[in-house]
Amino acid sequence: MGKVKKIIRFILLVFKINWIKTIYINFKTQSLLNALCFPIIVFGKMRIYSLKGQINLNCDIKFGTIIFGKDFDHFPQSLLPIKLLVNHKITFFGPTIISGGSTITSWTGEINIGKYTSIGSGNVIKSNVRVDLGDYSRIVSNCIVMDTNVHFVANQNNSISNIYGEIQIGKYCWINSGTVVTKGTKLPDYSITGRNSYINKDYSSEGDGLLIVGTPGVIKSKNNRQIFNFRNESKLKEYFLANINEKNLDASFIGYEANFIEEDKDFQSYYRLY
Repeated sequence: MGKVKKIIRFILLVFKINWIKTIYINFKTQSLLNALCFPIIVFGKMRIYSLKGQINLNCDIKFGTIIFGKDFDHFPQSLLPIKLLVNHKITFFGPTIISGGSTITSWTGEINIGKYTSIGSGNVIKSNVRVDLGDYSRIVSNCIVMDTNVHFVANQNNSISNIYGEIQIGKYCWINSGTVVTKGTKLPDYSITGRNSYINKDYSSEGDGLLIVGTPGVIKSKNNRQIFNFRNESKLKEYFLANINEKNLDASFIGYEANFIEEDKDFQSYYRLY
């Protein structure tokens, strides 16, 4: 029965893939040998504005390593087209999933995306200098990550400020819905942003696990850990739904700190195509 279900899911997958854009982007950006493996898969609509630059896969080349347009967060924007412009360089360091309605733009800068990252629907990531997204990090829906203020402004003293600055987002970060990340931002590992926050500073000297909220972003607490382990998330959901009036639960319920995260093998089920 299990094999039959897998066959059915595979057949459905064949019809869900946008084969025209999948074939085009692979053979346009990859070597012939790599393109034949179809490491980049496109679901739904995609508008390609430029592929003059490079899309590098600094990882094992396998079918469906990079997934564009798959609806995994179920927001309305996930049904909109992916917009892709690559004038300079985008480098993927492992499996990545990007939901629909997102705009990924490498103007004159590079974008580096770590392994097992996810970029939700309706996000805007634009680089004129450099944007780094660390391994296992997640950007929820409707966020903006831009390493430029776009336009120059002369102030009352006739001084013009630099509008560019690299963005570095560490590993296991959680960029919550509506967050704006601007030039010069550096987030240490395990950082979490509050919804609709404005992040515009170098927070890297403040230690890991920052909870940053507000406009501009202020550190509310440190040494936090997003529960990235899917199995433990399920256990916690089950517990709190059954004990809806309970406010807190000791972390020993899910074991040691290592259980806050998952290994690559655990993430693979989340990033599978079907």
